[in-house]
Amino acid sequence: MNQKEALKNWTEFEVFPLIAQSLVANNFVKPTEVQARSLVFLQSHVDMVIAARTGQGKTLCFGIPILDIIMRHMEKHDEIENMGKIKGLIMSPTRELAI
Repeated sequence: MNQKEALKNWTEFEVFPLIAQSLVANNFVKPTEVQARSLVFLQSHVDMVIAARTGQGKTLCFGIPILDIIMRHMEKHDEIENMGKIKGLIMSPTRELAI
């Protein structure tokens, strides 16, 4: 799969272009099933609970939307300090997983 096809895999979910480029550059050529199912709601700003086995890509399910919000804010306002309210809350069941 070439880079252009890989970018299309991410941009079809309206992922911020710089994030999509970074994912492809780091060999994430297409979303996993759990990522694809969650990213369809990327611009909806809805709360989700996602359950999947280890290694299925849950981290990007919350990481991409948070980064997307921050990048879009920075594009409009050219700063990040005054973003206002909390954009995401990440809970971890253990300290080891949080680290």
